[in-house]
Amino acid sequence: MKKLSLVVFLVLSVFSMATMMFAQDEAALAQEAAGTVVSVDAQGQKLVVSCGTGSEAKEMALIADDATTVEKDGVTVTLAEVAAGDAVTATYRVDDQGRNVATAIVTTAVQE
Repeated sequence: MKKLSLVVFLVLSVFSMATMMFAQDEAALAQEAAGTVVSVDAQGQKLVVSCGTGSEAKEMALIADDATTVEKDGVTVTLAEVAAGDAVTATYRVDDQGRNVATAIVTTAVQE
């Protein structure tokens, strides 16, 4: 009985450590981009963001999937409601095909 308890304890310990390491790896893979929305293709689930200013500005394409959350001015919206010129902060990960897949997109409408 003691050997069985020890084996169960060791298996659970290894499983717990592996789970914690996987969670840390996922968090480490998350990246953030902030800037201005350049264009939105809601049907293609693609958003182009300009990050940086002046000569340092770079455009980056983000792909939205079914798990991507989208907010505008604090309200959950669809990607179609995001507009060029909106301020944006996006959390994303790079998938195995090298695409930037957004996990969260948070925008603020341009004040006119």
